[in-house]
Amino acid sequence: MWEVTCYRGDTNNDGSVDVFDIDSFVAGMSGSAYYPGLDGCVLYHGDTNCDDAADVFDIDSFVLRIMDEAAWQAQFGCDICPAMLLGAAASAGGTGSSFTPSNVAALLSEYTSPSWMASLIEIIESVATEHPSAAKRAFWESVLGELE
Repeated sequence: MWEVTCYRGDTNNDGSVDVFDIDSFVAGMSGSAYYPGLDGCVLYHGDTNCDDAADVFDIDSFVLRIMDEAAWQAQFGCDICPAMLLGAAASAGGTGSSFTPSNVAALLSEYTSPSWMASLIEIIESVATEHPSAAKRAFWESVLGELE
């Protein structure tokens, strides 16, 4: 089972951005699903210039990401993704931490592009209805209320 990473440029989903991502990056740019199960992630992983599109304009930033991580971070620095925010909030949800529903909703609104928001809301709806913990279901229901 794949555990999807949030590293832009990690188009082969192995947890690092390196020369082994080149083939899958090129395949993604050509519209191919190079790795089974990653088609939903290709747009995020391939969008290395952080303009909400995986296209030929990402080639230079992809090469920079592989060659000089610090320079890429300084220029783009857009590796925060909804899955990271959701993971942190899910583990803290309902425990009295600083991850209140309104704080989580604010973070998600700030760091999630409008083109991804509908998908993110679907994920949160699933968690809010299916999580085994009643406290966490209530937490995510509250986050949904804040997002709407």
